[in-house]
Parts: sequence; C-alpha cells; structure tokens
Amino acid sequence: MDVRQVRIVDEKGTPQLVLTSDTRLADPPGAGRKVGGAALLFNNAAGKEVGGVGMHEKNNAFCLDYPPKPGTAHGGSEALCIVEEDGHVAGVYVNDPESGPNRTGAGNERLAFSVDHGESKIVLNGKDGKPRIRLAVDANDVPRIEFLDAKGNAVYTLPPKP
Repeated sequence: MDVRQVRIVDEKGTPQLVLTSDTRLADPPGAGRKVGGAALLFNNAAGKEVGGVGMHEKNNAFCLDYPPKPGTAHGGSEALCIVEEDGHVAGVYVNDPESGPNRTGAGNERLAFSVDHGESKIVLNGKDGKPRIRLAVDANDVPRIEFLDAKGNAVYTLPPKP
C-alpha cells in the first residue's frame, strides 16, 4: 500500500499523529506552510501541531512548539529545534515566543548552539534576535569571546584583536 499521508486520530477523530510525505498536506486550510517535506507531526488534544520531525530538501529538523495561540489554524511557534542544514551546519536553537517572528515564523532566536562549517559556537541573542554575545572555537582551534552592540559590531573581544 502506498499513501501520501497517514493520520492517527483519537476517539473523536481528531488527528494526534500525522505521518506525511509533504507537510503542506497536513496543514489546515489557510495555514500557509511554505516548505514541504516528509514529516512526522505531533498534535495536542485539539489537533493543533505541537512538534515534529521533518526532512526537507535543504534541512532536517526536530522541533517542539510552544502551545498554539487561541484562534490560530496552525500550532504554536517553534520553541526548540535541533536542525541540520545543507550538510554543513548543525545546531540547537531556542526561540522566544514573546519577541517578533524570525525566519521560521517563530519568535526570535534567543540561544543557539551550533557547528557551522567547522566552527563551534554558542550565541546569545537579544530580544530583537540579534547576536549580543558569541563564544566560538574556529576550525583552527582558536577560541574567542565577542560582545556585540545592537548593530552586530564587536565592542569587546577576548583575546583582544591585534
């Protein structure tokens, strides 16, 4: 048997778990998900998405969502995601639901642990989603700590730049 989507429902018929070949198929009308891909989606008792595992063309992710806001067609914004992108970047990202939308539609990214093209780093962002402190070890094993202003310029660096 070949199918594009399987929904596991509760006794009332509300989808609780969705296995799909394209995440856009699992969305309610008007949800407007822009990226499709194979996924296993987790729903709450009301049938709203609260997390999932997705395999997309350029990235793979496991995400847990904040609870959905009342009156929304889709689940809540992403709270925590473990992401692999393009085979060069892997990280854990934590979003703030109280700040503006980021690239994924979630609240701004506030904390990131990642390995990006050989550089391991921890980034702490302000409420605006912009980096304010960056702790990194580059591909040559050289460590650094940077304190950044609101425009992303380093105002203090350890070790100091020559």
